Amino acid sequence: MDDEFQLTIKTITGKSSTVVSKRSATVRSLLASAGMNFSPNSYPIFLHKGNVLNPDLSLAKNNLQQNDTIILMVRKAIQTQQITEEPINNEERQQKVLFEEALRVSDVAFVLLESSRSASTIYRSMIESQEDSFSEDDENTDEFPTNLDWESNIARIDPLPVCWSEDSEDDIESNEESDTDFIEALRDRCPSGAIVKPNCGNEW
Repeated sequence: MDDEFQLTIKTITGKSSTVVSKRSATVRSLLASAGMNFSPNSYPIFLHKGNVLNPDLSLAKNNLQQNDTIILMVRKAIQTQQITEEPINNEERQQKVLFEEALRVSDVAFVLLESSRSASTIYRSMIESQEDSFSEDDENTDEFPTNLDWESNIARIDPLPVCWSEDSEDDIESNEESDTDFIEALRDRCPSGAIVKPNCGNEW
């Protein structure tokens, strides 16, 4: 039965108020019945015989009876916000640590996989398959010969002139012999030990 009964609400400052409410009403609704208001950045705490009441449950669910007294305490919500922000930061930090650890484990697993014999066998088979595909491509290029006649667009240029013949070395040797004979003749005509000058030949 949804009977009405009388309750007394007291604050820690000594203020009290008597309200009449139904058993199905919530504990939070007693504040409006008692005409008690508090700031938006605070929240109420209801105590009954040393127990904290759930403000969103009915009076019957909180085991309240006729002429019971409820103690009302008001707390600021600033401390609650600080408390709720820290677990969020810790959770993000923990997720970051877990993500980095997962990356490290995956890297270690990949290194172990690459250093295993099965990985070397797989890589060797991949290289052999690539080499086979390249050889097949070379064979296929010979199957499609081209019939195009390519003409060079480079103009014909006459060869460079030959400055000396193949017998130039023989000519140089013969010239050296003739020069040697000429110098010997000059020495015979000039005094012994004298320096040979270009005009010695004029004494002939």
